[in-house]
Amino acid sequence: MSTNINQLSGGVIPQTLTTLPIAQWQKFLQLEKINYLSPKQLNPSPLHSFQELTTDNKSGLCANLPEVLIAQPSLKVVAGLLPLTFNQSKVKPQTLCPPQFLQSLQGVLSQINSPIVATSTANGSLLLIFHRQHQTYQIWLNNQLFTSLPDETTATNIHKNLQQLLQVSKLDPRQLRPGLVGNSPAIMLGDRPLLIIEPEIANQLNINNELLAIDWANNLRLAFNQQPLTLSQGQMAMYGVKPSPTKITGFASWYGDGFHGKLTANGEIYNQYELTVAHRSLPFNTYLKVKNLLNGKTVIVRVNDRGPYISPRSLDLSMAAARVLGSETTGVIPYEALVLQPSHPQITLNQPTSSPQPGLTTKNPTPVLDYN
Repeated sequence: MSTNINQLSGGVIPQTLTTLPIAQWQKFLQLEKINYLSPKQLNPSPLHSFQELTTDNKSGLCANLPEVLIAQPSLKVVAGLLPLTFNQSKVKPQTLCPPQFLQSLQGVLSQINSPIVATSTANGSLLLIFHRQHQTYQIWLNNQLFTSLPDETTATNIHKNLQQLLQVSKLDPRQLRPGLVGNSPAIMLGDRPLLIIEPEIANQLNINNELLAIDWANNLRLAFNQQPLTLSQGQMAMYGVKPSPTKITGFASWYGDGFHGKLTANGEIYNQYELTVAHRSLPFNTYLKVKNLLNGKTVIVRVNDRGPYISPRSLDLSMAAARVLGSETTGVIPYEALVLQPSHPQITLNQPTSSPQPGLTTKNPTPVLDYN
């Protein structure tokens, strides 16, 4: 008997119920049709699940469930309402910033950021001078700081020169670079000098005048959205040199205060703040691109002296060159140097022989340019 009942119920009847009378088994089997549902019946479609479980068994499990009907609200028509009207507001508009507040704010800003001089050039550039502190005058070009100077007179002179020289409607900022006019560093537009940097300006700023020329040229490039030159790129453009196949290696030292102001082997006065080097045999005025093998820093130096004579050193750098290479504290470093060769002629500066013309230098003299 238990085997037949298990077959009728699909084999899911508990063993403890197989001894029930037949009448109870029939009732149990009717319940099993609902309690033991297939996975498909347990997950019917959401729209018909409740209906499928109740319509076929209204006299069974769901016979006593009351039918719940939710009364729907009825809509009533309301008559006699007045039409809506809109009146224009006559409230006086209020300003976010009263004039008194604006005047006060402008007064404060004028003490901080008001330019001493503000001009625009032919190509649309904005050139400003700001007095920041007691002895700091800044020249800005197109929202880019060009330089900071210690006195208003120098700042005004450089501002005037820049204003005059930037009156070019089609200025190509890609041609802005440092260069040499005679022995003086300058800012060039291609082969045209824009501004010659005098040693007095570099001394006031406590910086090498060649490095100052590179810095100012890069600031002009940035003002016109051009990438700045690296130090080596700026020096190669300034000196008019390019790499040669010749390389030398060895150890480099540097010399400074004890020789500063004395004669060098080529007859110059040694200046520890210039980018020069001593070598035993290389021709004078040879340019070397020296790389510090300890940190990868590079600088281009010019041979103007002889030495060193302490083995195994083969180069003696100026103090300024040692600072650029990061060897001022170390003293002696291993180096690799590339000998450079001329790539284009330099510009020489002669004295004027005619009536004065607008000057190009920071001191506003009147040079005449010859191209060799």
